[in-house]
Amino acid sequence: MARWERVGIKSLAQHMKALRARGYRTRVEFIRFPRTKAGHGKAENSETETTMTYWRLHYHLIWGTLDREPSLTLEREKIFYGVIYGKGEELGLKIHSAGNIEDHVHIVISIPPKIAIADCVRHLKGASAFAINHMAGSDSKFKWQSGYGAISVDEHSLEKVMEYAARQKEHHKERATIDIYERMGEEE
Repeated sequence: MARWERVGIKSLAQHMKALRARGYRTRVEFIRFPRTKAGHGKAENSETETTMTYWRLHYHLIWGTLDREPSLTLEREKIFYGVIYGKGEELGLKIHSAGNIEDHVHIVISIPPKIAIADCVRHLKGASAFAINHMAGSDSKFKWQSGYGAISVDEHSLEKVMEYAARQKEHHKERATIDIYERMGEEE
């Protein structure tokens, strides 16, 4: 084994030991690279090459209705939640919690590294607007604003942010919102 490989494995072991000491579970998956004539290798299984075994990427996503119109009615809300949970499952997302009032929504979500945040939001907004506009009795004029807010959430804050998102109606009724969690664009 070459010196740089031993140092790499040693530093990986130290890093994992430090993570375990902080209470994290750790797992390592090694990929075997066969040697070629030039001394470089390719992964034996191209699917394994792009597979990530451990990720924790949590976000608090916020976006509003077009012009912040109070157009997310109770009927539309039901459609919205059905669609985002269905689309989330289809994309491999983990939706931890969601909440809304009439003019904006909050979603606490884990997005796998293979999906860009912007693509995730585009899928969720597009699918939900399409479904709302095609529900029985719809005027087909429902739209989301073009921007969104995305805040990364660490493991220790996840529960607090999940509760905040889920209790949107209460927070707004009591005027107990948290400014940073309500931002949807640069202008705010």
